[in-house]
Amino acid sequence: IYDRSGYQNVFVPPQSSWSYFVSTSMVDSDVIINEFLTSNNRGLTTQSGKHTDWIELYNKGESAVDIGGWYLTDSEDNLTKWKVPAGTILPPDGYLVIFCDDSAESSIVNGEYFANFNLSKAGEYLALVCADGVTIASQFAPSYPPQYSDISYDGTWYYKEPTPGQANEQGYLEPVGEVIFSESRGYKSGPFTLTLDCATPEAIIYYTLDGTVPTTSSIRYTEPLTIDKITYIRALAVKEGHIDSKVVTRTWLFAEEALTQSPNTPN
Repeated sequence: IYDRSGYQNVFVPPQSSWSYFVSTSMVDSDVIINEFLTSNNRGLTTQSGKHTDWIELYNKGESAVDIGGWYLTDSEDNLTKWKVPAGTILPPDGYLVIFCDDSAESSIVNGEYFANFNLSKAGEYLALVCADGVTIASQFAPSYPPQYSDISYDGTWYYKEPTPGQANEQGYLEPVGEVIFSESRGYKSGPFTLTLDCATPEAIIYYTLDGTVPTTSSIRYTEPLTIDKITYIRALAVKEGHIDSKVVTRTWLFAEEALTQSPNTPN
């Protein structure tokens, strides 16, 4: 089983043992929710320059579909929360990006579509509903999993480079957990042993001590570190097939050493 992107991303079950449910309220719809982003800080903007959540619909069929009068919703108890404007035609292999903004005053502004709700980064129900207000064309139920800033999702894969209005590119499994330090940052009175860990099984940790951003070419963590002087460490966790973790930084200062340093800042 694989998706329809050029990368043909293979379906990966979330765990070794999994199950699926057949919903009698769903149809085999050509129009689906193909990608969405719940926390948009640096990606697609509206014509007014605002970063907002968005949903991408895709027509995987061979014929145009009139989706005017269909609905998008983030509530299983209110399937008709936002109505797609009349006359909205989605051509075959066509995409439609709908911004999600509960402060929007109109469903269409200068040709851009705006749904009347925001998407929850923590996860929630999401569905595309046919014009009868009952039949589900595409859904994430009971909810999609927690999401990440500037990383989009399609139901199986995460995309570190979202592609609103275009075919999805190479997908990844969820981001690796951030590196966990055994000691909190701050002043220390004497040397200590530092261990690095990650909640993601089989993740590999890399770190730097010179202030540069760590990569897989940096120092690989294999054993606890002895910290006995002013130290600035940045760490990254990676795992094949997953999006890399965020880079985490910690600094430790030793008062006696800091007091003996020159007060002059080098150029």
